[in-house]
Amino acid sequence: MNDLSVDYEAASKKEGRAERFKSILKRHGMPSHGAATAISRQLGVSDATASAWMKGSMPRDPEVLFLFCDVYDVDPYWWTDGKERPREGLDTEKLVRTVKMLEEFKEKESLVMSVEQTALFIAKCYADPVSAPEYLESMAPFFRA
Repeated sequence: MNDLSVDYEAASKKEGRAERFKSILKRHGMPSHGAATAISRQLGVSDATASAWMKGSMPRDPEVLFLFCDVYDVDPYWWTDGKERPREGLDTEKLVRTVKMLEEFKEKESLVMSVEQTALFIAKCYADPVSAPEYLESMAPFFRA
C-alpha cells in the first residue's frame, strides 16, 4: 500500500465518522449549527474538540469517548467504523429501548398493528436503530387507525 492509498483510506474513514456523527445529531433533534457548543457544555470539553468530532475525529480520552456514547446512546464501535459491536444473542437493553421507542411512536401516531407486524417492526428497528425513525415515519401512513 502506498502513501496515497493510506491517506485516502484514512480520509474515507474520517468522512464516514462525520456522517455517522450527523446522524447522531439528527436522532437527537440537534441542528448542526450550535451543536458543538451544546455538546461541549454538556460533556465538559472544548468547542474545538466537539467540532473536531463533527468533522470525523474521535475523542482521544477513552473516558470522554464513553461519556459521549452514554449521554447520546451511541455504540462506540458503530461510531468508530460503522459496524455495531459483535454480540452473541440479543442485547437486552437494546431490545427494551427498541420496543419502548416503537410503542411510543405507535401511540403518538395512533397506529394499529397486529402482534406479527409489531414483531417485524421491532426486528427491523433493532437491526438498524439509526435508520429506525426514518423507517417508522415512512411506514406510518399504512398503519394509521
